Amino acid sequence: MKSKISLFMAVVLIALSSVQCRKKKSEEPPAEEPTPVTTTGPNSVADIIAANGSALNTVTLDVSLATTLTINGNIFEIPANAFQTSTGGTVGGIVNLMVKTIMTKSQIILTGAGANSSNSKLVATKGCIKTTASQSTQTLRLVPAANFIVNVKDVNASSSPMKKFYAPKVTVDDSTKYWALGTDISDIPQTTFTASANVFHKATLDSLKWLNVGVQDTSAVAPKTAVSVSVTASMFNKGNTMMYLSYDGSLTVGALFELTPSGGIFRISNVPQGRVCHIIGISAINGQYYCASMIYVVPAPGAPTVNLNLVPVSQSQMIATVNALP
Repeated sequence: MKSKISLFMAVVLIALSSVQCRKKKSEEPPAEEPTPVTTTGPNSVADIIAANGSALNTVTLDVSLATTLTINGNIFEIPANAFQTSTGGTVGGIVNLMVKTIMTKSQIILTGAGANSSNSKLVATKGCIKTTASQSTQTLRLVPAANFIVNVKDVNASSSPMKKFYAPKVTVDDSTKYWALGTDISDIPQTTFTASANVFHKATLDSLKWLNVGVQDTSAVAPKTAVSVSVTASMFNKGNTMMYLSYDGSLTVGALFELTPSGGIFRISNVPQGRVCHIIGISAINGQYYCASMIYVVPAPGAPTVNLNLVPVSQSQMIATVNALP
């Protein structure tokens, strides 16, 4: 009998030991998996523009009434019933008007509004303005001959004649999108307002595209040449890098476009020899900004490719570099 009890106790102890082992094993924490890395911050040209480009101003107006608005110093004269639907239908009631303005060199660069135009000629600008209108979810267009006027402020009070250039979009990564003369190729008349000491360029809009009030660089004094810039690492490309040639002392900033299939080399054509410029590049990769700027005097045709060493910078350092351009 005593041996049977001992045997029974041994079986119980073995069973308990097995349960404890299984319990201990089941309570062990699972093996830790690596935490996935999530990219935060800018990672493309689009991200750079979204974070640093010109702000969008939105106002509402009653289309049955003539309205005058001042946005960033520019005066908009909007006649009554100036808008229609995309199919030509009549529009009434309240409309949203969205306006984006580019009036400085830093805004040109950080909004991606290079001065490239037809015939590879750059446009010296007085200002670029994008006006769009919508009602509910419907995008509107301008009634033909609506006489919608944008008085673009001339910060230099210049009396030089300007013309109207249009673009469907502003871009630094597509060389097929550039400024082209509008339907009306006459000089833009100038005006003044009693409440302002500025000269204004009185542009009557042909359409609700990007408007550039400026003049093409048609100088034939010096030979023209192409400028090519290489970057220092293969990670820089047209998807994440903006490359510009900025004329010193002028609101003329041409975009350099990436050569295909070379990669890492950006190019602009038809630049006058002897022109004093700055080359500036801006990139954003995995939340890190890169930037560099260098003075450049355009040499004779056939000049070698210039190397630009983009270095890591903070967002504020990048903006300071842009703002320092003459």
